[in-house]
Amino acid sequence: MIGRALVRAFENLGAAVDCVRNGVDGLLALRNEKYSAAVLDRGLPQKSGLELLKELRESGNTTPVLIITARDDVETLILGLDLGADDFVITDQARFWSNMLQAGQH
Repeated sequence: MIGRALVRAFENLGAAVDCVRNGVDGLLALRNEKYSAAVLDRGLPQKSGLELLKELRESGNTTPVLIITARDDVETLILGLDLGADDFVITDQARFWSNMLQAGQH
């Protein structure tokens, strides 16, 4: 879905990409590796993207984080930014940009 499309799009641009399917594995990866950026789904299983982000920032990790979410309510956006997200993309926007990247347009 969006995750696979984003992985393909970034790989097509020459980026090295690690993809995990849940928040527990995501937190482990971000604690054990140095990344240029992280894209987190707010709705990750086992540990939400926001929970992961909170723990990441509490540990002092400053990796830039983009949160992808289907929710566009102001409270969710403010919470994520307060927890240390660098930006948000609403799911429909993520699909659009993923398609654009795959098409080679940016």
